[in-house]
Amino acid sequence: MGQAGGSGQEGGEAVLRFCKVMALLTVVILLLGCGATDSPTSPPPTAVVAEVTDTPLPPTAEPTLTRTTLPPTPTPLPPTSTPSPQPSATPTRTPEPSPTPVEASLLLPTFVPGECRFHSSAATAECGDLIVLEDREKPDGATVSLHVAIFRSYSPNPEPDPVIYLMGGGGGNALGAADYYLRTVGNKIRAARDFIMYNQRGTHLNEPFLGCPGEADPVENQAVVSDVPALIFAGRFDPITTPEWGQLAAETLSHSYCFEFPNMGHGVMRADPCALRIGLQFLDDPLNKPDASCLAELTLPTFR
Repeated sequence: MGQAGGSGQEGGEAVLRFCKVMALLTVVILLLGCGATDSPTSPPPTAVVAEVTDTPLPPTAEPTLTRTTLPPTPTPLPPTSTPSPQPSATPTRTPEPSPTPVEASLLLPTFVPGECRFHSSAATAECGDLIVLEDREKPDGATVSLHVAIFRSYSPNPEPDPVIYLMGGGGGNALGAADYYLRTVGNKIRAARDFIMYNQRGTHLNEPFLGCPGEADPVENQAVVSDVPALIFAGRFDPITTPEWGQLAAETLSHSYCFEFPNMGHGVMRADPCALRIGLQFLDDPLNKPDASCLAELTLPTFR
């Protein structure tokens, strides 16, 4: 009985081994079959249809949010466009118009330095000729020449406005008597400003010299109308230009000061200290009436 049980166990093990061998052979055959190919070329592609299944996916862990602080990103600025310096526009040069006769007259008067044509022992002069139009309304007309003497001021800083001395009488030769006028009034004026002398047009030392007799043109009797400051001196005993003439001249000179000297005749300013004092005040400040209080101290001359 024991022998019969052993034989049965061995028979079962043999069957099991047989089954394993067969299974192994089957697997080998299948593998060989999958590796076999009929042609070296790849089979034509076949359409593959994806099947959607409802097989649930395994649950995944919920994502964990992590706050990460990033450094601030600088905002790029647009490039600044620096304008290129533009060359400045070249001004258009306007052609200058040709001078007209009126513009040509602006070249006159012209002073031409030269030698003195008179003698003076009282002072040294700078001389020359002043070229002016004979008729200012005719810019293309003739010219005349006036001989001029400039006696410079003693002051190192003279006033900018000189005194110009004109000879009266209509034809007098002031430069011929320059020493007299310098000693009596000119040198006192030169303490502050230049003293200039010249003979009026048409008279001595000038070109042309009009030494002809006859009556003056009627225009010479017309009153001068001006608002330029003027100082009028009149001597009570002047037989040449009477005080009435001085008052008549002041009527058309709107900014004038007229003074009558009770002790004087002709040539007041160069002959009386009070007149000279008033005259120098006027030269320094011609817009205001000078102080003439010294007139009250003057007395009538004594006639013998």
